[in-house]
Amino acid sequence: MRKALLYLLLGWLCGAGMQAEEYRLQNGNIIRGEVLSDFTEDGVTIKKASGGFTKRTHWFEFDQDTLKLFSQDRKMARFSLPYVEIPVEELQKPKPIPITEPDKVSRPEKRPSFFASLVNPVGLLMLIAFLLGNGYAGVEVARFRKKPRVLVGALSVVLPIVVPIVFLSIPAHKDEEEEDVPAAGPEAAPTGAETASPGVARSGLSLSTAAAPTAPVAASGGTQVFKRGDTTFNRRFFESQFAGFFRVVPGPAEKDMVFVVRMGRQELVGKRITRISSSELGLLLLSGGEKGIQFANVDEIQVRHKDARD
Repeated sequence: MRKALLYLLLGWLCGAGMQAEEYRLQNGNIIRGEVLSDFTEDGVTIKKASGGFTKRTHWFEFDQDTLKLFSQDRKMARFSLPYVEIPVEELQKPKPIPITEPDKVSRPEKRPSFFASLVNPVGLLMLIAFLLGNGYAGVEVARFRKKPRVLVGALSVVLPIVVPIVFLSIPAHKDEEEEDVPAAGPEAAPTGAETASPGVARSGLSLSTAAAPTAPVAASGGTQVFKRGDTTFNRRFFESQFAGFFRVVPGPAEKDMVFVVRMGRQELVGKRITRISSSELGLLLLSGGEKGIQFANVDEIQVRHKDARD
């Protein structure tokens, strides 16, 4: 038992002797011993090899070699490194700048086809915009040519460019070429051409009205009758048959005549047609005011003397 205690004491003395270090100060003094683990930013406490403890010694009191020794310890380095002097040569020596080559994107082995370039969000968006644009163009062409808009628009999406061009190239019917006639207010003054010759159309009418031959209006006391089924009521019919009723000032043949429109049980008696479009005309009534009449609602047209009764 005594031998074991003796061996332990010798081992502890040998270990203590091995752990002892020499710490030099700026004033030339040397402290030999072991640094305790209670070091802070205010300094360290050293357990002397000869016995006893030193007072807390600040870091700047040690020389550079001792400070470098302290810096080798990971825990003490953060306190001692700020006091280690860096040689001027190292400060003046520029640090190398590491240059890292960026990763290069590899090029595709072959050029993608046109259809392959569409299989992505941007390509699909451009394709959809192209098809919708062709559909809109087809609808506008159908509106212009008076064709079924839904049919032409759908065909334009299926066959872009081709369908709008085909429908636009179809010759238009004469009725499709007619334009709306602007309304002529009752306050408009007659022109010299209107008062001079009954065969000349007023300036607000289309050229087709001025050039179309005018059917003779029934003589005083006579009546002209046009019924649905025997007659197609459209713009060209009214412009060609009743050109005299478009004038603000009626001619000699129309001054004593009235324009009668029958729609079912309703009968409208007017003295002048104020306006006309591809599907409607405006009639200035004898009782006053203007009445819009749809061609599709007309059952019968009469031109008769104002004193005559049906």
